[in-house]
Amino acid sequence: MVKTFYKSRMFPTKTVDDSQNCSDSIHSSCDSSEMFDRFFIFGGSYDQNSISQSPSLLVAYPSTGNQETNEELNQIAKFCYPNGFSKLSPSRSPSNALITEKFVFFLKKGGQRTYGCCIHFNVPEGKCPFFANNLNRNYPFCFCFISKVPCISLHIRFAVNLVHVLLGLSQPHQNVPKFSTSSVRGLCYSDLTLDKNCMAIAVRKGMRAPKCLIGELLYYQNLKCQTVSASQSLLYPTIHTLFSYLSVPNIILIYTAVLLERKVLLVSKSISKYSSAAIALTALCEPFNSVPVVIPVVPPEFSVLLDSPIPYIAGSSEYSNNADIVIDLDTGVVHENSEIPKLPAQVGLLKNLNSLIEYEKENIIVPPKKIKSFLGKEQQNPQFTKLVKSISDEAFPICKLDTLKMAFKCQTTDMIKLLFDGHFLPQLLAVATSMNGVKDINKNLNKTILICVKSCDKIFFEEFASTQGGSSFFIKDKGEIDDVVKMFL
Repeated sequence: MVKTFYKSRMFPTKTVDDSQNCSDSIHSSCDSSEMFDRFFIFGGSYDQNSISQSPSLLVAYPSTGNQETNEELNQIAKFCYPNGFSKLSPSRSPSNALITEKFVFFLKKGGQRTYGCCIHFNVPEGKCPFFANNLNRNYPFCFCFISKVPCISLHIRFAVNLVHVLLGLSQPHQNVPKFSTSSVRGLCYSDLTLDKNCMAIAVRKGMRAPKCLIGELLYYQNLKCQTVSASQSLLYPTIHTLFSYLSVPNIILIYTAVLLERKVLLVSKSISKYSSAAIALTALCEPFNSVPVVIPVVPPEFSVLLDSPIPYIAGSSEYSNNADIVIDLDTGVVHENSEIPKLPAQVGLLKNLNSLIEYEKENIIVPPKKIKSFLGKEQQNPQFTKLVKSISDEAFPICKLDTLKMAFKCQTTDMIKLLFDGHFLPQLLAVATSMNGVKDINKNLNKTILICVKSCDKIFFEEFASTQGGSSFFIKDKGEIDDVVKMFL
């Protein structure tokens, strides 16, 4: 039975360490029967006689049922380690951050998008979770939730909390749902065996999962959350990345490139950065975005996709000369391999966005996490703590908070989205209105548009009309256009 939790304890109380904070209330999106479909733990080989050259599947939940093929599992493993899988540096200090990466990738199965929500972490010295031994603890581990529910911030943050529970750093939830053995049907994954403590979990031979693991997974799987739109669920926790690492003019440029269905590539050494930025850009451009391929994470094995002539929004650690525009999130530099026309009246949008950021400055600028006391000792910054506690669950950044320059609350993100939508939609309506009464638009679409728009906007609208999204909009009748307008009211 699915429980509904409002203002309940989903995670431990927020702390100033944003790698483990989670609030006392839930306001995120979920109208699915279950929060996630699959949970995997990947890492180095558990076999003491084997050398890890690629990530191994260590744990799976549920253990049986509608399983992925070996080919699909290998694909998921590659998406879980898109920057490669290698042994940790010998110089790694126990004081280093426990969580090293948080990111989301997209998969499609049967025409439906699913979300792979991942965290990378290291096992500290002195800790020995059930899935780690003396050999594979020298490799990064990955927790991965596969879900059809787009509340990616909650998935990521539950995964982080689960790490803390299994390492003994946090207490597990109480009064969790009971497991029914009737759900275990069929065989488990070929390299795994049913766990002796709980057959719902499949593990490597020699492992034994603690009972708290199934309790935590059942608790989260049966969670039911208050609903927001899928677009908001994706935009709220990722938009911070765009505005922290890119200038407003460059954000408008990239937004324009997506509207024109150009090939857009976001690059960084950090998976969190390029994944979040690609997701944010996709959600920001809806519903005008008709780019057919969105790949927030592109593993090297799939880099051939970047050479495709089909428009895409992609995130990667590697450059591609085939992309029309490449955005380096580490430097903030944007490389236009082909010229992007200016967005009509973009000066107005730029002014409005800058005004909003200036107005909200005190609420969105991320202060230093640490400050020095009067005696020169480093201490926690109360302003950083205040910011952590003020950001709701669904808006909490995928990227580590203290690496960001800005962090928006939901209301501010909604205002930013409204500024973009409110700028471009009137442009479309003005052109569509001026085209009313023109015959044979389908046959002479570009010619008609060139007659109906301002001379300074002709280059943009001529290209926009040739896109899938643009051409489908301009051939709508008045009733259909009115339906589009209602989406924004």
